[in-house]
Amino acid sequence: MRSVSDKFYVATDDGSKGRKGLVTDVLKEILDKMSEKINIVFAIGPVLMMRAVAELTRQHEIKTVVSLNPIMVDGTGMCGACRVEVGGTTKFACVDGPDFDAHQVDFDLLMKRQKMFLQEEERARECWHKCRGECK
Repeated sequence: MRSVSDKFYVATDDGSKGRKGLVTDVLKEILDKMSEKINIVFAIGPVLMMRAVAELTRQHEIKTVVSLNPIMVDGTGMCGACRVEVGGTTKFACVDGPDFDAHQVDFDLLMKRQKMFLQEEERARECWHKCRGECK
C-alpha cells in the first residue's frame, strides 16, 4: 500500500504496529484536519470496522471501497455465505467482489446474517476446546 499511496496510516488495538487505537480514531483525526481533498478510502478488515469507516466517510462524501473477503467461505458463490446487499441488489462477495462501494453495502443486513449461526459456532468452539473435535 505504501508504494501506491501518498499517505499510509497503520493502527492496531495494542499499538504493536503504527498507532495504538482504532482505525476510525485515526481516520476521524485525518478528516477533521483535512487540508487537501481525499480521493478515496479503502477499508479491509472486520465488518464492524468497515461499517464504521463507511459511516465516517459518508459524512465527508469521500468515495470508500470495502473488501468483503472476510465473509467469503468457498469462493464459488454456491454456499451463499458471502451474500450481501449492495445498492439494493443481492451480490456474492466471492464472485461479484470482494470490493464494493462502502456507501452502497447494507451493513445492517450483513451484520444480522453474520450472527445467524452464533450459537452453533460457540458450541463448535467449546466442543473443539473440550474434546478436540470429538463431541457428539
